[in-house]
Amino acid sequence: MTLSILFIVFGFWAAFILAKYVTKPIKNLVEVAEEFSQGNLKFRTDVKSEDEIGVLAKAFNSMADKLNDLYNSLEQKVMDRTHELSRINLQLKRANKEIKDAQSMVVHNEKMRSLGQLVAGVAHELNNPINFIYGNLSHLKNYSNDLIQIINKYEEVKKQLPEDKIQEIDKLKEDLEYDFIVEDLSSLIKSCYDGAERSKQIILDLKNFSRLDEALVKEVNIHEGIDSALNILESKYKDRVTVHKQYGDVPQIMCYAGQVNQVFMNVLDNAAQAIEGNGNVYVRTKVVNQDAVIEIEDTGPGIDEDTLPKIFDPFFTTKPVGEGTGLGLSICYKIIKSHNGKMEVESEKGKGTKFIIKIPINWTEQSNSNSENPIGV
Repeated sequence: MTLSILFIVFGFWAAFILAKYVTKPIKNLVEVAEEFSQGNLKFRTDVKSEDEIGVLAKAFNSMADKLNDLYNSLEQKVMDRTHELSRINLQLKRANKEIKDAQSMVVHNEKMRSLGQLVAGVAHELNNPINFIYGNLSHLKNYSNDLIQIINKYEEVKKQLPEDKIQEIDKLKEDLEYDFIVEDLSSLIKSCYDGAERSKQIILDLKNFSRLDEALVKEVNIHEGIDSALNILESKYKDRVTVHKQYGDVPQIMCYAGQVNQVFMNVLDNAAQAIEGNGNVYVRTKVVNQDAVIEIEDTGPGIDEDTLPKIFDPFFTTKPVGEGTGLGLSICYKIIKSHNGKMEVESEKGKGTKFIIKIPINWTEQSNSNSENPIGV
């Protein structure tokens, strides 16, 4: 009986020892392995014994440390690679945008070159006949005055003619409305003179606008460029939009005249189009910090805050399909930027729009003021 009790006690003691030194460490290893398999790479076993299970636990912890280091290294490499791919993707987007901008610039430049050649050709062809008409009008006026004087002299001796001849002459003068002709002839010649003068001015403005002969940087009077643009756009402004010029004391600036005239033309044309019905356009010039500043403000409907940041983006337009390419203001922005200047816009919905153009007065190209045109217009 005593021996049986001893065996039972020994069994319980052996089971306790087995649970403490064998079963519990193994259970701990199993729990750690399960946590590790679920991705918790920082989980470690706390078995500290020096037996086989302890050696296994140390080997497991060592393996876990290496796997965790490898995972962190791999994660860092993935992050570095992702960052590098993002950087390359951003560079590709910028390069793609530059290519599109360059393509649009090339297309626009070719159009402007063709337009300039057409304008210069038309102006040249019209210039000779207009000058011929303009030059002969003064002779026509003198000749008509001479003829009227001769007729008036005949009037003085008309009474010496037979009565029937007098009646015949008076009837002819009445049928031909002689008195009206004499009265209207001078005003008729004057209107022709004014029309010829206007035609000469339009031709001059067209030649100034195209400026095909000016591929080099030179001093230009910006007021003449603005006036030329307004003269060409007169049909869009006449009897509808009042232009208020507030020109300051601005000296001549160094620039490509054809390009700068193109900017004035585009902004003034947009201003006229923006105004529905009657309105006003204000053109102001001044000098600020060695910059020639040109402000062109209209009383149109203005631009909303969502559209305003996109106004200089290539191919962006608020006009209906087929009525605008979205290149105008983008090209203008690049032209002014190529002159080391700035082009800004201020607008509020319902309160009109103001474009501010700043061009350095003494601008020259970085390498050589006589080098080739950077925009290529």
